[in-house]
Amino acid sequence: MKQLLSKLTSRKFLLSAISMVAGIAALCGADQNILSIIAGAAMTVLPALVYCITEGKIDAASVKEAQTAIIEAADALGANETVQNAIGAAGDLIAAMDEDDTE
Repeated sequence: MKQLLSKLTSRKFLLSAISMVAGIAALCGADQNILSIIAGAAMTVLPALVYCITEGKIDAASVKEAQTAIIEAADALGANETVQNAIGAAGDLIAAMDEDDTE
C-alpha cells in the first residue's frame, strides 16, 4: 500500500496526471484561460510541495543520525541505560514532529 501511495504521489505521476487533465479539458473545449490556470498552478504548487516533503524527510534522517551519535557518545562517557533511553526517546519525538510537518 505504501509503495502504491508513493507512486501516486510522485512528481512524474502528478505532472502526467495534470497534463492528461489539461489535455482532456482542451479536447472538451475548455477555455484557454482555464487551461493556463491549471497548468500554471500545477507548475507552481507541485515543486514547492515536493520540496517541503523532501526537506522534511531529510531533516528526520538527520535527527536519527544525530540521535545515534549522541547515544554512542553518552555510552562512551559512561551514561547509564536510563539516560541513553531518554536520549533515544527525545530523538524519536523530534523525528516524529519533523515527519508530521511534512504531511
